[in-house]
Amino acid sequence: MERPAATLVRFWTDACPHCAATLPALEGLRMQLPDLRVLAIYHPKPAGPVEQAAILSLAAGLGFHGTAALDPGWERLTRWRPVAGRSAPTSYSLLLDRDGIVRWVHPGPRLHPSDEPAHADADRAYAELERRARDLTSP
Repeated sequence: MERPAATLVRFWTDACPHCAATLPALEGLRMQLPDLRVLAIYHPKPAGPVEQAAILSLAAGLGFHGTAALDPGWERLTRWRPVAGRSAPTSYSLLLDRDGIVRWVHPGPRLHPSDEPAHADADRAYAELERRARDLTSP
């Protein structure tokens, strides 16, 4: 299997309203850019065991049908976390190029298009993600 031109990793949980808005937006981006892999990594709050089938169902219920993975003990979430500190969001995103080099980081939690003034930060961040993903996936 050939490596995609870019991979977007998004950590998410079902207790996060920002994730509920972000996952469908990432599905739309995934559909627009065939050479972008989107990996949605679920981390339960609190950390602990979870059934993969339940998470796939949750993701599908939010409109996400890409690749989903589990991080029940927060090992990856903690290791890759771009921001230190207790109040740092746990729902963040990393955009990697074909070689696995991180090219863009969004510290979370909002990352979706919005025309609501209260979510202008989410809209700007999503526009930046879209631009960078297009740059990485363009021939």
